[in-house]
Amino acid sequence: AVATLEIGRAYHAGFREDLALEYLSIAFSLLQPQKPRPKSKICATLMLLGSVYFNQKDYVSAIQKFEAAREEHPPLSGAADLEIARAMSGLGKHAEAEALLVTTKAARTPGSG
Repeated sequence: AVATLEIGRAYHAGFREDLALEYLSIAFSLLQPQKPRPKSKICATLMLLGSVYFNQKDYVSAIQKFEAAREEHPPLSGAADLEIARAMSGLGKHAEAEALLVTTKAARTPGSG
């Protein structure tokens, strides 16, 4: 599963999004049933899938993957929120993207309540 994830990551880095999508989808299906759940690997796979969809301008699918990553591994929710905001901007939802970024920043700033 990890090797498949890394192959997908390499294809994504080489802008071979079609092959990246194929390998990352396989990696995700291999990681899902593992016990204990490898949350960080699943989250990385979801973030990469979201990035592939973003590069393909499929912003709705990208947002879905980034949201799933945020739920899977909350410590990385800030990174997921940034990517969600980018995809929202791609959809022309600039006000919503900005509101998400403000909320994310407030949640990450000590003493902001």
